[in-house]
Amino acid sequence: MRRPPSALFLALVLARPAAAQTTRDTVLANGLQVFVAENHRLPEATVVVAVRTGAFTQEAGQDGVAHMFEHLLFRAYPKGETAFNRETSFIDAGYNGETTGDYVDYFLEAPANHASDAVKILARLVRNGRFSESDLKAERPIVLDELARGASDPQSLLERRVSERLWGPIWNRVDVGGDSASVSSLSVATVQSQYTRYYVPNNMALIVSGDVSVRDIWKTASDAFGDWARSADVPTPHIDYPELPQSAFLLLAAPVSDVTILVATQGPPDAPDDTDAVPVEMMTAVLGNAASAFQSRLVGSGLFTSVRCRYLGHRHDGQIEFRGRTTVERGQKAVLTLLNELNVLDAMTGLADEDLGYARRSTAVTDALAAEEPSGLAEALASWWGGPGIPAYDAFDGRLAHVRLADVARVAGTYVAHRNRVIGIVAPRQFLVELQGRLAGGGQP
Repeated sequence: MRRPPSALFLALVLARPAAAQTTRDTVLANGLQVFVAENHRLPEATVVVAVRTGAFTQEAGQDGVAHMFEHLLFRAYPKGETAFNRETSFIDAGYNGETTGDYVDYFLEAPANHASDAVKILARLVRNGRFSESDLKAERPIVLDELARGASDPQSLLERRVSERLWGPIWNRVDVGGDSASVSSLSVATVQSQYTRYYVPNNMALIVSGDVSVRDIWKTASDAFGDWARSADVPTPHIDYPELPQSAFLLLAAPVSDVTILVATQGPPDAPDDTDAVPVEMMTAVLGNAASAFQSRLVGSGLFTSVRCRYLGHRHDGQIEFRGRTTVERGQKAVLTLLNELNVLDAMTGLADEDLGYARRSTAVTDALAAEEPSGLAEALASWWGGPGIPAYDAFDGRLAHVRLADVARVAGTYVAHRNRVIGIVAPRQFLVELQGRLAGGGQP
């Protein structure tokens, strides 16, 4: 029997956080979008500049270029990275950058009385990108080292190999980090070209949250960015996303003591005009609930130690994943059972409206808690801006409330049960030899 939600749980669900309700926006004459979310609980502020570029803007052979110039931009700051570090330390600010499939962002977290200074620093950062051979030579080993660490981790390597197989010829439009070959071959001319195309005010958003004044931030934004000329033409890549022609197995031997099974399918994009992203998110939330019948059959039975479900939604593509971990002794049966579950997922066996209600409340609580943190809200707004758009963020609660079990069953059939998939397995070599023998003989695992 499920325990009823606590009073705190219900209070968080029933009230949209005040921070989210006070978001105000404007657009400068040059096209820069400005969003300000006042939250006066703590004397701090987060300032984010987001740029609509990322993996989806990478041409063939340019994998990792968006990530590379995220790194290089700090070196290209006026008077160098040392000057950037000095200016941020003067205002006691922490900083970082992030590259995703949809956007690249740069952020500063500072005391509230330095919010305007943080805006000006980020304006200088993104407006003055001039890259050199020496900077590229210095930064390339750092990026390569990041990639090497990922490649040495069996779980990270499994994720990369499965996604690469899933997207095939357009992997460069999905591959955020790149690989050693692509990163090593990137030239300064390529990096500078990407910057010139996409780092323009009418392809950016300034997002500020925390103990700030909307009027003050708007004025500072106008002063810092307003004289920056808009671009007459921001390229919009045309991408044909091919269907996976057939299901595939990927077997990766590694010095591990258990078995990880990662099943991935192509899902809907989390785009402004897409109607399936929210039902798919609810599907993974329902199936991921430890009390669900799906988890009971896989984990409660002792067949798996864990099964995680997630939807990775981007503006241009989407990926649905089921990751299970089990023992070597139960591995072959676990693979068969998981695949059988996914084959009939649209039946929603054992799942009820109660499960959907719990998943809806859990999602609302997670979002509410994130939005209550000044930095969490700014980062969330950047993610929504880069993906389905801020209007989708404003409408999310309403869309969440209208999802029904029939909607979940429909997207389960459309994107999982009746879809080709990539099944990746990382396990000890002997286990994979035995499994491959069964597969080669035409048998099921």
